[in-house]
Amino acid sequence: MSENANENEVYFEGFHLETHQGGWLIRSYDGDASELAIPAEVQGTPVVMIAAKAFEDNHNLVSVVIPDSVTFIGNYAFWNCTALERAVVGRGVNTLNLGTFTGCTSLTQVDLPDTLTSIGDGVFQNCTALSAITIPEGIETLGDKCFNNCTSLTSVVVPSSVTTLMRNCFRGCTSLSTIVLPGNVEYIGPRAFQECPMLDQVTFAEGPIDTTMNAMRNHSLMCFAINESIERKMLSFGDAKKLLLSKSDRERLLAACTLAAYPERSREIASKQLMTRALAAAGRTEELRRLEDRPGFFIKLSLLKCIDAANEAGRTETAAYLLDLAARQEGPAPENRTSGLEL
Repeated sequence: MSENANENEVYFEGFHLETHQGGWLIRSYDGDASELAIPAEVQGTPVVMIAAKAFEDNHNLVSVVIPDSVTFIGNYAFWNCTALERAVVGRGVNTLNLGTFTGCTSLTQVDLPDTLTSIGDGVFQNCTALSAITIPEGIETLGDKCFNNCTSLTSVVVPSSVTTLMRNCFRGCTSLSTIVLPGNVEYIGPRAFQECPMLDQVTFAEGPIDTTMNAMRNHSLMCFAINESIERKMLSFGDAKKLLLSKSDRERLLAACTLAAYPERSREIASKQLMTRALAAAGRTEELRRLEDRPGFFIKLSLLKCIDAANEAGRTETAAYLLDLAARQEGPAPENRTSGLEL
């Protein structure tokens, strides 16, 4: 323990402490501990705050435990602590502020308290080793770029208390394949799920969801929850016609399924073959059946391309249906095409 001439400042086991609001503020840490339990009090006075960038660029720290006495953690407090693998946040904290663990590329385990109400902007941005995290009940907001570029994150359950997912929240989570969202989400920001190529399962909890159209576009939520999007009429017929020309397979499929829900307006669809191929490749036999008696959808050439698309995607039941449909048309059955069942 050492004290400066300034009685409001003290150095203790690598911690540079300053008095603040009746307790200690950790201004910085220059110790070399790899496993660090931040003290709850020093000289009988509680440690209540961690300053912005207090542990910035500490490459020795592997584990840190923040005591319940701490009520505030400053921006980028553990920024670029590249060796940090485990962090425990005490129950005194209710908000993780800007960039708390940004760039902690070895972080694999985070214990968050049930007292949290908000995970702020960029808190776990570029935590590339983080494969799983439990978001505690009680959190209401997930900030901008909160989990941006968490490339090892595979699945997420968002608790029912969350009402807001800000823009870019899970952007660049390239391993994310499943996510469960609560039904009372009020807002999902733009690009919240952009650049998530593995995401193929989105589950909604019960309850209404009033999600903005802006969030649902551009490889975001809507294209990964096709049935839900159609049922709740999140995409208009006019927008679906435009989206059918997208370069994204998911966006084309969403558009095709939406348009198929309006068979009475089939004459308004210009790209009929593009639509049927998208449905065939996705095995959407039910939607294809709705178009059977609609002119222009199943001319011989389009049927052949649909059968090939279904077979290439391994959609054997859809291929069999299309082959049967082709056989029922006038003229010889298509040559060199199978239902895929023989393969």
